Amino acid sequence: MNPGRFSLIAIIGLWIAAGVQAAAGQYLPQALWTPHILLAFASVLALWSSRRVGLLLGFVVGIVDATMAGDSAFFHIAARMLAGLIAASFGNALPDRGPGMGALASGVAALASNLFLLLFLAPRPLSLQLAVMVTGAIMTGLVGGILALIVTRLAGSRRTEAWRA
Repeated sequence: MNPGRFSLIAIIGLWIAAGVQAAAGQYLPQALWTPHILLAFASVLALWSSRRVGLLLGFVVGIVDATMAGDSAFFHIAARMLAGLIAASFGNALPDRGPGMGALASGVAALASNLFLLLFLAPRPLSLQLAVMVTGAIMTGLVGGILALIVTRLAGSRRTEAWRA
């Protein structure tokens, strides 16, 4: 994928994914889990990019996520940069960038990112809140994997040459 096409897909896709994320977040129960459509899309894009671009995608997703959540921006940005780095590392380590790899990379990235947020943004009495947040992280990983599978399939480029910045 050439850099111009990648940039255009990234800008338009992240903008649409942020809108869908904000709209879907209103209708799903916030206490249990929220779908991270934006994170899933960024993870799929990070599969075809270098680790630096994966960190940049995670930074953008972290800023948007912190804005929508209203929490501490530092922890959201750091968690989403971790997710972008993990997804880009999957793309760099393994040659197949098909739907299965998109699902795996997005699911693992979302799970690691949400567990990172669990460590720093969890309420201090961690009784029942801990179980709810761990379940939310697992569900977010599963939803992110499914969304990455769909986005990768719609993109149509399964084994294309990666764009390396």
